[in-house]
Formats: sequence, C-alpha cells, structure tokens
Amino acid sequence: MKRRGSSPGAASLSAHRALNVLNEEAENNPQFQGTQLWNRITRKFCKDVPRKRHRRNIRFYDDTFTGKEAIDFLLGVVPSLLDGNRDVTRAKCILLAEKFFENDIIRHFRGDHLIGFKDSAELYELSPAGLEIGKSARPFRRASSFNERKPKQTWPQNLYGTQDDSPKASFQRSSGFALNAQIMATFLEFLHVNKHKTFRPKKKFPVGTLRYNLHKQAQATLHSGLDLRSAVRLPPSENFDDWLAVHTVDFFNRINLMYGTVTDACTAKSCPTMSGGARYEYLWQDGVTYKKPTHLPAPDYVYLLMDWIEIRINDENIFPSNTTVPFPKDFRSVCKKILTRLFRVFVHVYIHHFDRLVQLGAEPHANTLYKHFYFFVTEHQLVSTKELDALKEMTERLVDPNSNRRLRTN
Repeated sequence: MKRRGSSPGAASLSAHRALNVLNEEAENNPQFQGTQLWNRITRKFCKDVPRKRHRRNIRFYDDTFTGKEAIDFLLGVVPSLLDGNRDVTRAKCILLAEKFFENDIIRHFRGDHLIGFKDSAELYELSPAGLEIGKSARPFRRASSFNERKPKQTWPQNLYGTQDDSPKASFQRSSGFALNAQIMATFLEFLHVNKHKTFRPKKKFPVGTLRYNLHKQAQATLHSGLDLRSAVRLPPSENFDDWLAVHTVDFFNRINLMYGTVTDACTAKSCPTMSGGARYEYLWQDGVTYKKPTHLPAPDYVYLLMDWIEIRINDENIFPSNTTVPFPKDFRSVCKKILTRLFRVFVHVYIHHFDRLVQLGAEPHANTLYKHFYFFVTEHQLVSTKELDALKEMTERLVDPNSNRRLRTN
C-alpha cells in the first residue's frame, strides 16, 4: 500500500540525498577517516598476509609469519591502499604492526605478550580476532577525495599530557573488534605524515596501584599551572623510590616520543656519531653485546638505549609493579644511569636537530619537557653537573623567566 504524497522513486531519491549528506559529513570527520583506513588495512593484512610453516628448534609451527615478513607485506600493500602514497616507510609499517599486536589482532606464536612486536625473525600468528577479521574481509568503497586531503603535520597532543587520562569511546566494527577512538582520529595522520613515532609500546602503570595514583597526581600537578620547580618535589608522606619510578618511566616515554619527531633527519649518514656538537661524543656500552665503549651512529645509539631502558623498566626485579615488593638496593643507581643516558638524547636533539623541532612547531613542547626533566634531576641530584654542562648555556636561558631570547644551537 502506497503512502499518499510519496513514491518509491521519491523515497529512493530522498534516501540517496540523505546518504550523500552523511557521507560528506563522515569524510570530514577524522575519526571516520581513521576508522575506514584502519578497517581497510587491517582486513587486507588479516586476509592476505602470507602464512606458512616455520621451524623453531625441533618443532614446526603452521600458519605463522615472521615479523620481517609481516613488515615486507605491509610495505607492499599499504601504498596501494592509500592511492599510491609514497610516504609509507618501514618505520611506519612497524608502528602499524605494533598497533595490530597491542590490539590483539596478531600475537606471538607462543602467546608471550611481553615480547611485543619486532621486525625480525620472531614468529607471529593471527589471533582468533585476526582470523575472524580476515574471514569478514570485503572490498571497501573508497571516497574519491579521501586521499586528497592530507592533514597538517602537528606535534602530538599527548606529548605532555597523559595518553589514558580521559575515558575512551570505541568504534565497534562488523568484524567484531574495537579500537580506541583516539587511534581512529589520528590514524590517517599517522599513515600519511607521522613523524612522531615511538620505538616501542609505552610502559604503563596498572590502574588502581599506588604508582598509578602517583602518576595521575604528578600529571594533575603539571596541568594545574603550578611552577615546574614545585611540581617535581616529593609530595608529603610519599615514598621517594615510588616517585622516582613514576618519573623515570614517564621521561622514558616522553623523550622516546620527542626523539621520534626527528628520526627522519637523524640517520647514520647525517649523524655518524652520537654527539653533542664538537665537544661531546657518547660511546655505547652495555656490558653484554658491547663490553667496551663503542662508537655508534646516533640512531643506533638511541635505539640501543631505548631497548636497554625498556628491558629494565619491564624487569619486575628492578621496577616491581606490586607495591608490596620492595625496590632493589641498587634501584636509585639504576635510575640515575637511565636518566643520565636520556639526558644525552636531549643533547643530541637540541644541538643537531633543533631546526627540525622548530620546523614541526615542536620547540615549545620540547622545551617544557626539558625543563620538567632538568628540574626533576637537579632537585633530586640524579644527573651529575659535569653531564649537565653539555647544555649549560641553553639551560640558563631556558629556565631564566626574565629571558625572552629565542633558543639557538650551533
């Protein structure tokens, strides 16, 4: 029975117009764009990533792939999914695979989540959710102007905030998996022009623990507008080792992120040594692989440093997550060494890549991070004065409230 004043043709036309309006609104919504990109790439990966039999020791594992094979596959397919975008690098594909791992789309073949994702011969497999995504894969309708709008390159808002402070909404997809809305909103920017990459997943404190509460307290203090000198002081009745643990982990996360902004400019060719101008060169030694101080290109030094730190902050014997477990006797000396080596990243970035920070609009954020770090390590005497001398002149200008001179480095 027909309704008066309408016809199938009119209804169809009206629905078509409404759909066009919705599509236009969605295409201008970065969350929608991020969702579409995530869906397209994730389903392509889960459907077509080459899975085969691999041998480990004396056993064979079917339907697995190495980390290197996964990255090689992404390098081959992601540019075509982005309409031939050539700004897809191996580093970005590694970050993408890390997102797959963090969201339980792929997993380690032994189910060891602590290993994380590595671009190596380590074995991985699709999780049950990943297998389901692959089965549900279907062609996507691509908006004609989707890849014509490249987002402006900006410093990530969470550099000096907290990644998990606000409640997160999720987008539920037909494939049955959900992802953080923040990831959706930034996914398009991440694939196209992301230079703000970190090397590894961030270390986080379990919700509800004392150290998580200290972390939240420290962040609230920073955002309250309180002077940074005051913000780094140990709160009354708090344990210093807990305060030190929270800040050491936070500085690791943030300095890791800051260095990620300049990795395109910091290469073995441009930075053949881990130096801070002509006066300072830092040699790498870990007592295991590098038993003697060794000259290394800056990116290799920083990569080994971040890996070295990550191993320690994830070691329950050094950074116990259970607050009933005491810190080891050498905990403070370990943190001093971590913070001293992190300071060297500031030295290299400020002296050799300051122009890149300015170009990205990241200078004020990096300066705030540096001041926070400097006030903390000097308040608690964690980095020697001799070490800090590498940035002495810059630091004096930066921490002097009466100085309006723009920072310059040679």
